[in-house]
Amino acid sequence: MVLNILRLRIWLQISAYVLIILSVLFCWSLYNPNVLKIFIRTGLPVDYLVNLPGALGSTFLAANAPQISVEEVKNLIDSNDKSLLLIDVRMTHEYEYSHISGAILVPLSDIEIGTGIQKIRLMLPGHRIITYCGSNPRSNRAVYLLQKAGISATNMTDGIREWKRKIEPSMPIPY
Repeated sequence: MVLNILRLRIWLQISAYVLIILSVLFCWSLYNPNVLKIFIRTGLPVDYLVNLPGALGSTFLAANAPQISVEEVKNLIDSNDKSLLLIDVRMTHEYEYSHISGAILVPLSDIEIGTGIQKIRLMLPGHRIITYCGSNPRSNRAVYLLQKAGISATNMTDGIREWKRKIEPSMPIPY
C-alpha cells in the first residue's frame, strides 16, 4: 500500500513537471512557431496536432508550413516571375473588397472539400504556389491541405494585413 502511494506521488510529480514544461513550450510557441519545428521533425503526430482547436492548432500549422515574407513575394511579382501562382484563400467577399494584384481566389472552404485542390491542380504545372489570407491561419491550413494532397505550397507570412502594412499602405482591407 505504501509503495503504491509512493509510486502515485512520484507519477503525479513527474506529470506536473511535464505539464509545466508543455505549458511554457506552448506559450513560447505562440510567439515563435519555429520552436515547434524541432518537435515536428522528431515525429510529433502533425496530422493530429494541426486539428487542435484555436491558437494551438494554428501554431502547429504555422510551424509545419513553409513561409515566405511579403517582401519576397513583392520581389517575385516585380520580377514578372511567370511561375508564381498567388492564391487568396479568404472568402469571396473579402477577395472582392481587395486582393493582391494577380492573385486568384480559391477559398479555404473549397480546398477543404476538394474542389479547390482540383482547381489548383489544373493551374499547377510549372507554377510555384504561394497562399495568403488575412493574417495566417487559413493560408497555413491551406498549405497543410495542399501538402497532404501532394501539392507543394508556401504561405505568405502574416497575409494581406502585412502586405498592406509593408507594401501597399493604401490597400483597403475589410477588417
